Amino acid sequence: MEEVLVAKAVSWKTELTSMMSSATSETDKQALAAFQSALMPYLDTPDSLRTLLGKIQMASTLETLTARAEFSSLAEFQSTLPDTVKVIAA
Repeated sequence: MEEVLVAKAVSWKTELTSMMSSATSETDKQALAAFQSALMPYLDTPDSLRTLLGKIQMASTLETLTARAEFSSLAEFQSTLPDTVKVIAA
């Protein structure tokens, strides 16, 4: 898994560099430079990239959970979560 993330990060870095060099306006160059600056720490560290991708993947689930104050049952709560997450009553 780690090798895949490193390969994807290298690919994304290359793509980002290509986008930066093809920017035609100063506004586009500034926007891409800001985007690159924000993204590079994640692309340089595969564990950070994995964390970022996991957060993006869970964003809609978290929005659903935080929008509701309570659930009427454990099954209702489980239905809002992805299939890969299992809820166990304590």
